[in-house]
Amino acid sequence: MAESKPRRVIEHRIISIKALKEKRYDTIDLGKYNELFGTLQSKFIIMCYGPSGSGKSVFVMQLADELTRHGKLLYNSHEERDRMTIQSRVINFNINSPKIALGVSLPFDVMIEKIRSNH
Repeated sequence: MAESKPRRVIEHRIISIKALKEKRYDTIDLGKYNELFGTLQSKFIIMCYGPSGSGKSVFVMQLADELTRHGKLLYNSHEERDRMTIQSRVINFNINSPKIALGVSLPFDVMIEKIRSNH
């Protein structure tokens, strides 16, 4: 029999508008990216989508480098995987943070499990 994974328990409750307005969240400063994303909670997922050659990898690698000021980061590369093009971008744009790990086409559930087991 297959082992079942524990499901995340969703809390069902009612809160007032006043309580919602007064609620405080753990947020992070994204430096020059604040204008683009606004204020983000400290735990989040960003997915970047666009046509080949549109600058996704360069943008996301630079953002990843900025985000590592707040902790470790998993960059999951599907299109470029771990090929020479991604290596060139890392070298050419001076991405040096030891806090960035490269996932190579990890399915979403595997990626989430790797993140959970590493934090």
